[in-house]
Amino acid sequence: MLLRNLQKLVQRNARWNGSVNIRSQSTNSRPGYQGHDEPADFRPPWVYVTSRLLTFTIIPGIIFYSVFFYDFGDRDHVFQPARRWALEQKAAFLTLSPDEERILNANKTKSETS
Repeated sequence: MLLRNLQKLVQRNARWNGSVNIRSQSTNSRPGYQGHDEPADFRPPWVYVTSRLLTFTIIPGIIFYSVFFYDFGDRDHVFQPARRWALEQKAAFLTLSPDEERILNANKTKSETS
């Protein structure tokens, strides 16, 4: 009701101005509605799901590869701090702590004396 009144008001004003052209919109804008002149979509629903999953996996994968592995040459670049952080984390994960080294050395001396 409010929309019809607004359209009438705009049409009356358009008559005075002569510049505004109002066209009523279809009320059949619900999801899944196919217009008469639009062809039906021939793709099965799994195409959309696969496309979205690939989008959400490939783009972050490319970004991850670009930040941590791509060779930008010998000059400094914007990803150097992230690469240094990753190398520190990898070194911390793959090296033994002083306590672990002490335990390892204690086990070596016990096995050598036995």
